[in-house]
Amino acid sequence: MGFVMPMVAAMALVLSCSVLSSTPPTPTNTPLPTSTDTPVPTDTNLPTDTAEPTATPKPTANKAGTRQSQQGETSAAETEFAGQILTSVSDSLDAVGEPMGSGSVIFWDPESIPIPSSKPNMLNHQLIDQTIQAADFAFHSNVTWEVKQKVGIVYCTFMFRISGDLDMDPWYMMQMGRISGLGHIFFDVVQNWSIIGQSNGDISDYIKTGNGDTNDVLLVARANQFTAYVNGQQVSVWWNTKIDEGGFGLGTMQDTGASVCTYTDTWIWSFR
Repeated sequence: MGFVMPMVAAMALVLSCSVLSSTPPTPTNTPLPTSTDTPVPTDTNLPTDTAEPTATPKPTANKAGTRQSQQGETSAAETEFAGQILTSVSDSLDAVGEPMGSGSVIFWDPESIPIPSSKPNMLNHQLIDQTIQAADFAFHSNVTWEVKQKVGIVYCTFMFRISGDLDMDPWYMMQMGRISGLGHIFFDVVQNWSIIGQSNGDISDYIKTGNGDTNDVLLVARANQFTAYVNGQQVSVWWNTKIDEGGFGLGTMQDTGASVCTYTDTWIWSFR
């Protein structure tokens, strides 16, 4: 399709099954399986009614897309800003050898999005506006993790292809984990808050695991293949055919009692 830069709605990530709004609702945590000594999550059914509210990020100004003035003209500043977004996308994809193609930016937020987790083994998540859907895409963020304990488990989570009701229908997540000081990548299929399919997990030295470290994370989905890049290096590839397309979200899960994953320069490029 032609190269376009659609306007992205004002940024206001919210929790649970809510969507973007100017007045953020009360966030919720959702339990996920408790991790064991091995890096593979368990297949435990997950209750969803014992949540502890956490602060929701304030909405940020719309800074993506080419907006038209009342006279139907695009300002030079906005055109320049849109060009900067495209340059960021192009540089990230070129660095890992992924062709950009003739797609479009469907979401972008340059600001920091902190997602705290205060209860062990519960996924605190924020959904991106679920009207934003894609099948083949690149999903990027610079991810900083901070945990209360030096050694422990923390997962920064990319939720994708959310195909309908988050509590009923299947969806995917990619988790960048720090387990006993080692960096891991997992892919999972989740339905009814149970993991029904998963990758074996990949350990990578390219993942920075220090408390407060930032990793440049890029998830590329093309048809049934999902590739994770961290700091410009391929660290994991997984194949699954269950879900064709859907929406997006971000999250944090840990076992240390208090952690936060902060997402910065988050964007989604649709390849078609």
